[in-house]
Amino acid sequence: MVIPVRPPTLLAIYALVLAGALLPVLLSGVPPLADLPNHLARAHIIDRLSSSPDLQKYYAVEWRLLSFQSTDFILPALARVVGLAAAAKVFVAATMLLLLAGTAALHRALYGQVGLWPAVSALFLFNFLLAWGFVAFLSAAGLALLLFAAWVQTSDKAGAVRMLLFAIATVLLLLCHLFAFACYAVLVGGYEIGLAARSGAPLRRRILRLASGAASFVPAIVLAALSIDTSVRTILQFGGIADLARGFVSPTIMYLDWADLVVTYAVALVLWLLYRRQALSFDRRMLVPLAILFLLALVMPVSMASVWGANLRIPCLLAFLLVASSDLRLPQRAGQLLAAGLVLLLATRAVALSVTWSGYERDVAEFRAADQQIARGSRVLATAFPVDYQQRRDPAIFPLVHLAAFSVIDRDAFLPSLFTFATPLRFTADRRDPTAFAFQSMEPIIWQPRNPAFAPADATTRQAVADLAESNRLNDSYLSVVDWAHWPEDFHYLVVFDFDTATNPVPALLTEVARGRIFTLYRIHPPQ
Repeated sequence: MVIPVRPPTLLAIYALVLAGALLPVLLSGVPPLADLPNHLARAHIIDRLSSSPDLQKYYAVEWRLLSFQSTDFILPALARVVGLAAAAKVFVAATMLLLLAGTAALHRALYGQVGLWPAVSALFLFNFLLAWGFVAFLSAAGLALLLFAAWVQTSDKAGAVRMLLFAIATVLLLLCHLFAFACYAVLVGGYEIGLAARSGAPLRRRILRLASGAASFVPAIVLAALSIDTSVRTILQFGGIADLARGFVSPTIMYLDWADLVVTYAVALVLWLLYRRQALSFDRRMLVPLAILFLLALVMPVSMASVWGANLRIPCLLAFLLVASSDLRLPQRAGQLLAAGLVLLLATRAVALSVTWSGYERDVAEFRAADQQIARGSRVLATAFPVDYQQRRDPAIFPLVHLAAFSVIDRDAFLPSLFTFATPLRFTADRRDPTAFAFQSMEPIIWQPRNPAFAPADATTRQAVADLAESNRLNDSYLSVVDWAHWPEDFHYLVVFDFDTATNPVPALLTEVARGRIFTLYRIHPPQ
């Protein structure tokens, strides 16, 4: 960026940007990110399993290659040192730092200096993936940016030592997250193909360079090939135009609230103005890798290998890559205005997000107070959100979708909706295929009690049990499957997400224990 900025001033600007980004995280108890409670519950189990007889009744941990994410080996270790809530905050903060540092490092590798422009990427830290709690991918994406920056920085160097170091780093990235590893492979492959296409070197030398680059991926690819279990049935689901549009606005949209819109329109306006002034430049070496990623984003399914949100990941990564791959030429005054605007916009975003998160935290606090009524070591079942909840409440209520996971953390409970696919967590009493719901028979559920204590249930009660089961089994997560056929006999407590319209769905079997703004906690018992 051709704007004279003294190092102390540049450092101060980056410190302000980072402080603004971390403010909501530091002010929160546990950052209210949708999937995060599920990951924290798994971390709690991994950390406490050896010392908790209650957890041992229901869970086991089986470490296999590619059966875990970075959260599975980092969060439990952090929790032992600073506690689970602080571990979550440290992990999210480190994720933001990695993304910002990776963008700055790649920009420096391409342009020879960091400058002010990479700080703009802080606006993309609050994205739809973060709102959903995809912190394992985001942190690994930051690592991928740093690793790719190192690749670019050392691209004029060759030798076995470089290839060995990158091979080791690539394997470590694979162990952190498979999708981030795939994105990194596309970046390196596209970068090297682009260099080879523009190079005037002899064809043999260009082929040798490409082969040398590919060699650093051989250990990781072999490891992945040996580790993937092809016997597990997985789901591939493509979306429509709305899903494609959601993916490409995901870098600046968290909840589609006013703060999201302000940031989105501000980014669009600034980019348009810079384009009109021809103030943006782009490093042509990044044209091929970014073009490949863009094309992949266009055809990426919504669900791939049974994991939802595949279409959201590349667009978020592209936002950071576009900032890293471009530079700005502005007069000093315009650069100062840009820096001031960035800090102001980020401060507005941080304050608004802190207020939004405080509302979610009140709901979390309500549930964690209520779950103290759950007997330790109980089996807990949670219903899905009602299909019309977006019409009843703010659509951004999705960050609370895994609220019931706090019952595992607080009461060592069994919760069948914990993620067991592509994680080391296993249910000792339930070995069903974690993607079985997509292949199961959709025959109507008819509850015939197996437990004699429930046999006196009348026809109305049995139908109510079946209705609740039918309305929930289609909403099972891709990553966890609940057997709803005999839920009154299999569980001790039921969490119903009723959004302040509490109506006991099966009065003969359920007694209200506690109620919150969006949920009611019931104790399950034989007919009364």
